[in-house]
Amino acid sequence: MNPYGLAFDSAGNLLVANYGRYNILKIAPDKAVSVMADGLASRPVWLDVAPDGNVYSSSTAEEGLTRVGPDGVAERMMDVSVPAACGSWATRSWS
Repeated sequence: MNPYGLAFDSAGNLLVANYGRYNILKIAPDKAVSVMADGLASRPVWLDVAPDGNVYSSSTAEEGLTRVGPDGVAERMMDVSVPAACGSWATRSWS
């Protein structure tokens, strides 16, 4: 495991961004560990949980933003890239 970002959902589960395995782990209050979302297209680094239960995972500059529903289904929201010429952020695509 290679944990990065941490967040709590409304049920008190601890969500862990597992960078090295491209997934998000869920640790229940009773300490049971499960995989909330697996096989993500980008490595999760930071996590945030919205009031509706969706989990947002942002990644490194080249990998963008992913939304994971409470059912564990992931949707790529945005890709970004850093242009070599200017070194600033530029949006490449939105879903």
